[in-house]
Amino acid sequence: MSKSVEAISDVFYGLFQQHERLDLMARSMIIRSVLMVPAFVIGVYASGTAHWGIAGIVIAWFLVLALHDYFQGRKFLNESARSEVVEEGGTKRSFITFDRPALMSLARLAFPLAIATGLASFQYQIPRYLIEQFLGVAMLGIYAGMAYPMFALRTLVLALGQSAAPRLALLHAESKPVEFRRLLLKLVGIGLAGGIILILVVALAGRPIILFLYKPEFAAHLGAFIWIAAAGAVSFIMSFAGYGITALRLFKIVPFLNTTAILVMAGLCFWLIPIHGLVGAAWASLTADLVILPAYAGIIWYGSKRPLKEEEYRGQ
Repeated sequence: MSKSVEAISDVFYGLFQQHERLDLMARSMIIRSVLMVPAFVIGVYASGTAHWGIAGIVIAWFLVLALHDYFQGRKFLNESARSEVVEEGGTKRSFITFDRPALMSLARLAFPLAIATGLASFQYQIPRYLIEQFLGVAMLGIYAGMAYPMFALRTLVLALGQSAAPRLALLHAESKPVEFRRLLLKLVGIGLAGGIILILVVALAGRPIILFLYKPEFAAHLGAFIWIAAAGAVSFIMSFAGYGITALRLFKIVPFLNTTAILVMAGLCFWLIPIHGLVGAAWASLTADLVILPAYAGIIWYGSKRPLKEEEYRGQ
């Protein structure tokens, strides 16, 4: 149930993103985060079971959906071509019409992206599965701990990419390939610069960082920490490139690229982890992204020069 409410909110987030109103999206996410903990605590305290705690979260998220997301979203829906305004009792109300052919076309368009997202999620779990198999749970904990700062930084990258995605899509829709590539290159440049800074910080101050964040036994794996940072730096660039491909609506090729990355990563993990341990896992992650990065660049270069079809422009 909570995922259903969250999924509906995600639809409104897409609407906010389309209109470049990420402040509304951020406000909703902040309110949900603030309400989640007290709602869970109150539910558990009142009933003595976690079930009602989860129910409290669902209720809190539904209130945010109804009182914020829908309230703000209907302002945009009233201006949408898919909304109709009718007179009823002297007042105006808007309703959404469900265009089945358009929805089916949208589902067909987005289906490869859903597969690609699942494959990408699986790809980054492969090192963890094989580290546990070959090295044990303790080493898995060390690897996951050292990888977590990269995950936190990647959240900032994703936020920046989401803020730029509507503008990238608009530039492509308006057939402005030069402006599209210029904006995307700026994003990639930010990712590259951030990645270089990350690698330098970890290389120069990795040991103090590890000792501050974790226990002393983590410091014995400083080399792995540096290579994990390098893999994270490349993933920043890959994330921005992914937003470029999304803006170009070239979804069908992405699952094949992700499958290639999975095969490369799995093969390298089976080979390198038993020999080089955590460093081998980081090498596998880094290499898998580097293998498909040129393909991403080529697809973006070709796609940005490809004129957008009329049905794509109309979202059908």
